[in-house]
Amino acid sequence: MLNTIHPRYESTYMPPIQLNDTDKAILEILDEGRNAPLNIAKELGFTRQYAQQRLKRLEEHGHVENIGSGVYELQDDPETVDRQRCIYLT
Repeated sequence: MLNTIHPRYESTYMPPIQLNDTDKAILEILDEGRNAPLNIAKELGFTRQYAQQRLKRLEEHGHVENIGSGVYELQDDPETVDRQRCIYLT
């Protein structure tokens, strides 16, 4: 059973996120410091709702964190975190 996910962890396993250009731009903005979805949306030329949707997805994968009052901060480099999250049981 090499390179498989144990059934016990299947429901909690989240495959690595495929970052789109918007995700990468959001991560670059948050790399400069904390920010809110409205500010991020204005800077990138998107709606607040779309920026919020992408932030939620990034948060689900542990790349950003909502630290309160709708303010997000960068947590980890997605390339490193996704590799570490793969659960392989032998």
